[in-house]
Amino acid sequence: MPPRSNNNALELFAELRRFWKFCSPTLCNGRNVAASLPDDYVSSRVQKPTPTRLFTDIESIAKLWLNVAACTSVHQKNAVRFMIITGVRPINVHNLRWDYVHEDAGEIVYPEGVIGMRGAMKTQKAFRLPITPEIRRIIDEQKAWRDSVPECNNDFVFLQPRDPMQPFSKRSLDKLVKTYSPKGAVKGMKHDGTIKGREGAFNTMCRKFLKSNVIALMKERGYSRSDRREISLLCLHHSSKSDDPMAEHYDFSDEILQEEIALKREAFEAHERSILAQAALLRRRG
Repeated sequence: MPPRSNNNALELFAELRRFWKFCSPTLCNGRNVAASLPDDYVSSRVQKPTPTRLFTDIESIAKLWLNVAACTSVHQKNAVRFMIITGVRPINVHNLRWDYVHEDAGEIVYPEGVIGMRGAMKTQKAFRLPITPEIRRIIDEQKAWRDSVPECNNDFVFLQPRDPMQPFSKRSLDKLVKTYSPKGAVKGMKHDGTIKGREGAFNTMCRKFLKSNVIALMKERGYSRSDRREISLLCLHHSSKSDDPMAEHYDFSDEILQEEIALKREAFEAHERSILAQAALLRRRG
């Protein structure tokens, strides 16, 4: 089957099973034909999608940073900029709550087991983000807006401009990134083999750029290849295949030394400075 029909084929197979369960008493002498098929009858026959090879560069990201200044709402501008700096998925901009923001500790902590799309994070583990100078400015601006409005949702950091009682819409964020990205922002070759994410390349380009930019910046700082990879995994909250599955139960050294958050802080602040420097250069060029 063509790659583009994967999800549709699985949905049709599930619907076919529901249909036969309902109709088997009258259509086939009570025999449910679809139930006799293996669960993987369709899934084993469709081609699994592979990730896209699409990417972006620092100039496009810096232009996006500047372009969102024209957004009609402070929530729109800050939500996009927050995603640019942190590389979090749109769902994690949507579900960012004020009680996740620990200003005294200088961290944003997405807790473990948050209700939402597969939890707060795909790995289902708690995720700590350092509050960089620009993230602090975004938080302060959101807080000032919240305190100036008599009626709004006081639980979530980013709210819908038209309905401030609701958290910021994930779909709105997707649309904003696509609308304000400069022409040619998504680069690379797209073909049928790179089907996963082909419709949402704009949604993942902030994450892809964070990974590549952090690796390049950490190389400039003298980190080894393995260290650069490890730091990029930490920043994206990706799990390493070599991780010890029992480490979270026995290894508490990170809580004592704060090594992980220190590495993240160095990487995120370098990432942030590089974007702001490029944005300043573009602004001077006019």
